[in-house]
Parts: sequence; structure tokens; C-alpha cells
Amino acid sequence: MNALVFLYDKFLQRPLGGLDFNRANKPRRLPVVLNRSEVQAIFNQLDGRNRLLFALLYGSGLRITECLRLRVKDINFDAGSLTVHDGKGGKDRVTLLPSSLHDSLHQQIEESLPIQLEDNQRGVGPSLPGVLGKKYPNAFRQPAWTLLFPSSGLCLHPHTGINCRHHLHDSVPCKALKIAVANSGIAVTAEAVC
Repeated sequence: MNALVFLYDKFLQRPLGGLDFNRANKPRRLPVVLNRSEVQAIFNQLDGRNRLLFALLYGSGLRITECLRLRVKDINFDAGSLTVHDGKGGKDRVTLLPSSLHDSLHQQIEESLPIQLEDNQRGVGPSLPGVLGKKYPNAFRQPAWTLLFPSSGLCLHPHTGINCRHHLHDSVPCKALKIAVANSGIAVTAEAVC
């Protein structure tokens, strides 16, 4: 439609006039909704990091990228809340942290902190949002900025070009979920859930 308007307006230099047609509507698709027993069957197939990740998605209402971007500073155990930065629409929000996940989160933090300490000894740290690393050059050494779900390798920061450790890629938990759904025996395709 925009191409036709541009063609008539800029190249043919003729008014297009009124077009008598209706735009096609996107077909509405019903969301896949799992009941509690189906969710439990999937959770039974997950363990460790992946189980915690999907428990956070399910219990706190997080999106996958919001969960992967969580840092130690975003968790408030006393208030039972998580702070999500730069969520959908670039907005920050606070959401619930289920008390049943406190022990698993403490364990995940204990596994993530040594990775950051090892990186810090090599002069590397977690990727920091935007240009925060330039504003606070030693922020990457603070435990508060530790990513809960760090990637296995290092990469270049897109804004600063500095070597850093990013969070897990979203394909990692999606692959784990597809395997869990396939092994759970529920009648839903893995693509419908991830």
C-alpha cells in the first residue's frame, strides 16, 4: 500500500485517489494454555538452572529476555520482589518473587559470583547496560551487577566494543523447554510453548 502511494505521488506525480478495499485482518489465534498438571509434568523434566529459569517465568510473570537479564541487584529477598529493567516498551517494573524460589536463587547466585570473580581477575566483567561501563569503569567488579544466568563464553559489548560476559542466549532455555515438553508426554507441540 505504501509503495503504491509512493509510486503515484513521487514518480507518476498523479493523485492516487480513494481506494475502495478493506485490509485483510490477521487471523486471531487462541493462546496455548496449560493446566497445572501439564505445567508440573514439564517442570518434572527440568532441573537446575533451567528449572529455576522457568519457575521465575511462571511464578513472577517474566518474559524470557527479562528473566535472562536479571542481576543480583534486581532481587529483593526481604520484600519478595524482582525489579525488571528495560522490559517491554523500555519500561521498568517490579514484580513478585515467590518465596519457594529463594533457596534456588541463592544457589544460582553462589554459582554465578565465582564466574564474575574469575572474569574480574582477567579484567573482564558482565555486560553493563548502555554506556554505563564508560560512566562507571569499575562497576563490572561489583557483585550487584552479576548476571544470574551468565553465558558460557565471552563476547564484545555492542556499544563499547569491550570484551565482556553476556547473559544466556534465549535459544538455550527454549531448547531445554522443547526437550522437557517432548519428554513430559503432554499433547502440545513444543513450538506452541516457546
